Amino acid sequence: MSSLIRGTQVFLLLLAAFGFYSTWYLVYKNGTIGLMQQIRQHEPPLLPGTKAPLKQHFTGIERIDTELTVLTLVFWEQIDGSLPGASLFCFMFAGQAIPAWSLLYVEGRRLSNRWRIVSFVTCWGLIIQSKTFAVFMPTYLAIHLFTSPTVSSRKTKDFAVNISRLLSIPISLAVGFIVPAVFLALPAPSILTYDQKQNWMAAWQVFPVWVEILQETFSFLFANLSGSRPNSSQASRDLDTQTIKSLRLVYISVLIIAGITRITTFSLSLTSVLFPALFTPEYRGVFNPSKVFWPASISPTKMMSSIGEGVAQLLWYDDFCGSVALLVWSMALFVTKYSETRPLFLSTTAKILAYSAVLVPLFGTCGCAVAFTWARDELVFEEGKAEDKKYN
Repeated sequence: MSSLIRGTQVFLLLLAAFGFYSTWYLVYKNGTIGLMQQIRQHEPPLLPGTKAPLKQHFTGIERIDTELTVLTLVFWEQIDGSLPGASLFCFMFAGQAIPAWSLLYVEGRRLSNRWRIVSFVTCWGLIIQSKTFAVFMPTYLAIHLFTSPTVSSRKTKDFAVNISRLLSIPISLAVGFIVPAVFLALPAPSILTYDQKQNWMAAWQVFPVWVEILQETFSFLFANLSGSRPNSSQASRDLDTQTIKSLRLVYISVLIIAGITRITTFSLSLTSVLFPALFTPEYRGVFNPSKVFWPASISPTKMMSSIGEGVAQLLWYDDFCGSVALLVWSMALFVTKYSETRPLFLSTTAKILAYSAVLVPLFGTCGCAVAFTWARDELVFEEGKAEDKKYN
């Protein structure tokens, strides 16, 4: 194992530790959890900023209902319109989640990872969604580097993914992740009732389950419509060609989504600075980049005035730790693969950093990670094609 991979493993574990500090520890020390407890102890408990009751029964299973109730409190002020800047950040974060989850599904579905711990993406998804992106995304990626054959393999068969399952990833994320997110963002009580909004929030919290079900469904449909079964025998060369073409389609799809949300977010934020007269007085300044894209404080002594303020800070570090982990992981894998057959000069490193400086503003950190993973896959299948020509 290369020193780069070892160093990345250590970095990811340290980042997970920082993620714990900047999310769980901070919300405990800065009063955010205390404010949640006050609401839950009130009779009857009410949604923050409303006189509507906080829903505490969703499934009839106490442990699950408690978790969903807490998550409702966590996200309510981020999407109810009371904190427009936080809502804009959540929109961008959701746009970054699509490429992030796509990479997890692609890596988890690779044939060489089958039945390894990284292949249980739905279980990891539920953990990451409920216990923070900041802690468990770096943890997942570190485990991937420890366990996956794709880290050092040069065989294209190790990077293969069932074609119908691969093609189901973008559409299953669109239906299972984006659709519930759109509905939970609708205003209450003007369009949805408070009860309906909380139901959609609960449904979205378990989106990894819906995405898994949809992947199984679409995978079955695609396999039957194409007239072949997922594991039908094909010539190795044809399979490699189909795999890389399908990977390109997945990567392009999620990059489009990441780019749209990223550019939309920054356009609105910069417009609020450059053309403040376009905004009504109540919204003037709330979308300022310094307020939307920068956390209030990392100090545990700074107390939060509301649950929404504390959660907005948590989500900033959640996004930062998880997305940086994904970018560093993807860069490490790309450089490892690149350096197997090519010398790694200082100019190469400069080019990688320059590409990152262009891609991150356009597609976000997770989008940039998709680009490096795509580049790594292209190298793998390009070398496989060259090997075929050598021996045939």
